[in-house]
Amino acid sequence: MEASSTENQFPTPRQIMSVAAKLYLRPLASILLIGSAWVGAGMWILLLQEPLMAVVAFLALSIVEIISQIMARGDVATFGPLTRANALLCSLAAAFLMGPMNLPFLLQVVIMFGALCVGLYFTLIFRRLLRNTSLPPIILPYTVLAAMMAILLPHGMSNSAQYFGWPVVEVVSFIDLPGVFLKTMGGFLYSPWLLSGAVISVLIFVWSPAMFLAGMIGWIVGALTSMGLVTSGLDPYWPPASYNFFLSGMALGAVFFLPGLRGMVIAAFAGMICALFAAVLRVYAGPSGIVYFPIPFGLTLISGILALDNPAFAPGLRRNLDWFERPEDAWIKDAWTRRRWGEQGELLAIPLVGPVAVVQGFDSKPSHRGAWKHALDFQRPLVAPGERRGRPSLFGEPVYSPAIGEVVETRNNVADNPPGKANYGDNWGNYLVLRTGAGNHVLLAHFMQGSIAVAPRQWVDYTTYLGAVGNSGRSTVSHLHMQVQAGSEPGAPTKPFRLANYHTFGGESGNTRIWHAAGTPSEGETVESARPNPAVYQLLTGLGPGRSIFAVTTNGDVPDFVVSNGSITLESRLTAHGTFVNATSEGSEVEYKLDADAIRVIRIQGTPGTSMAMAMVAAPSIPFCAQPGLRWTDILPLTELRTMQYLRKFLSPFEVQVFVAVQCECVAVPDSANPELVIRTRPLKSYPGLPLSCTMTVAPLRGPARIVADFPRGSVTYVNASFEPRSM
Repeated sequence: MEASSTENQFPTPRQIMSVAAKLYLRPLASILLIGSAWVGAGMWILLLQEPLMAVVAFLALSIVEIISQIMARGDVATFGPLTRANALLCSLAAAFLMGPMNLPFLLQVVIMFGALCVGLYFTLIFRRLLRNTSLPPIILPYTVLAAMMAILLPHGMSNSAQYFGWPVVEVVSFIDLPGVFLKTMGGFLYSPWLLSGAVISVLIFVWSPAMFLAGMIGWIVGALTSMGLVTSGLDPYWPPASYNFFLSGMALGAVFFLPGLRGMVIAAFAGMICALFAAVLRVYAGPSGIVYFPIPFGLTLISGILALDNPAFAPGLRRNLDWFERPEDAWIKDAWTRRRWGEQGELLAIPLVGPVAVVQGFDSKPSHRGAWKHALDFQRPLVAPGERRGRPSLFGEPVYSPAIGEVVETRNNVADNPPGKANYGDNWGNYLVLRTGAGNHVLLAHFMQGSIAVAPRQWVDYTTYLGAVGNSGRSTVSHLHMQVQAGSEPGAPTKPFRLANYHTFGGESGNTRIWHAAGTPSEGETVESARPNPAVYQLLTGLGPGRSIFAVTTNGDVPDFVVSNGSITLESRLTAHGTFVNATSEGSEVEYKLDADAIRVIRIQGTPGTSMAMAMVAAPSIPFCAQPGLRWTDILPLTELRTMQYLRKFLSPFEVQVFVAVQCECVAVPDSANPELVIRTRPLKSYPGLPLSCTMTVAPLRGPARIVADFPRGSVTYVNASFEPRSM
């Protein structure tokens, strides 16, 4: 017992690596706007070229951890990688500027400790000031302190550069530019050597080719701009500050905004603007060396984000909300979400029960035009297609809230019109306005007189009865009008919106139900709110964590990368966010999320041909409303389902065949005779390496019980042979 207790006191190698990554690796990587520990490990190569700087960096990061334990008890939110990075850079700046001063060792330690504390102080201030803005704190606190030190020590930069033996970088012709680039790339970590530039370039390129490409575009344009200024008669010695051009292009073109063709154009402008900032600082700051700190980058970043965040200036440009994530992955995640849910607009439920026809849709005559084009009018469908008569009346039918929100305004006293007549003096008749959680307003109009059952300031949800359909206002036949608008005043200009979780009808007979997670129906289309199937809902929400062993068998010829005969272990676990992660012994992972309407895949990680990849093709989503014969279409990222993933991820922001659409069909649902759910899926287009179709059987608790992937000349079958439940 004593031996066991002693052994448990020692940390495991995994725990040691986790602590090292937190304290000494991720802070360095965050300087490059990267959240990877291995990138931070590579950056120590730069620091080790100057042993003094490496020692200062190690001591600074260790002291920050001690301060975090004392002041914030190790709170990650307060003392995260960016906070530590700013403190580290402030300490390095102090050590660099003090190099030629020959100060006593103890005084140097005190000054570096003071710089570290001031850096932490400024970081906390900036985080507080910028918390409700779109501006990130990143290295802004460090740039403020660096500017202060450069002003206090006007010749400090030049003296220190000479003391540490920094190379003098000259540009005589274009052929000198590659050497200038490599020598200056390590300047922000006080390591302006060819090896440093090569290491940083490789680290950034391996992490994200899009980041490297945007940075290179920014650097090239910034360098050309600076050379043009020199040719024009100005004399800014620009090479040592040129790493600012790279950082500006990289940050604005691929990190804080999602990468793509527009991002590369933004990177070019960022490099040019940064070069102009650097030239102005060089002229007005004189010999202080202020321009050689990342101050031009900070100015470019702030001005760029403020300009590009303005929809009028850059409409459709999308922010990267998690900028420590690999930009290509962030782009795929964002594009995947938009292709699944639509581009923009509030999501609303159909407020009526049963099938309804969209008799007037978006941008449709006579009244849904101009500033009021985003609106839908609902009536009952025709009894028989093509008939103009015999449409059942909606008059008196109940209306439920299409969103969760607060009632802002109602009107309930307008008389209903006789059929065929309208009150042209009153557009809306009896109406109701809701304010949603997103800040939009939903107008529902033409209620029956006296039927509105809610009042202003009342909170409503999807089950709240609002009133009854009428024929009040400018309406000749009973119908319900619904629109989303920016203001609460009835008739304010409308905004795009989408319906959520509904059916349309198609197929050869016109009676096949087609499920849509979200979309905007066309005029004339019949839609119906999707209601959950209790048996399917109970099965999918009852899936539990556990360990499964799948037996794999192949029949005929299958692609080489598909797992051959044998067995695969699958571990299913519940995350802190409430999602499920299935991880296999093949090294692949899939994350599922239980949404209000369905269970769907939200993340795929692994290699093509694994059981998880096959499962994704078989069931990227399963709606709770599933019934035999129900069909729906979903989207899957090809980057995780096919070979050459790295190249495909690099090309994905440039819209190079990133996604594949698949059509899913519910074959069977749980009943008294069979408790399993069966889903069959096929890609809408044939793609090399993907199966022609996949069929997955879902069993209670264990989840996937059987997956069959059919290829042109063979098939592979995965059977869940053993399942061991695990506790939550």
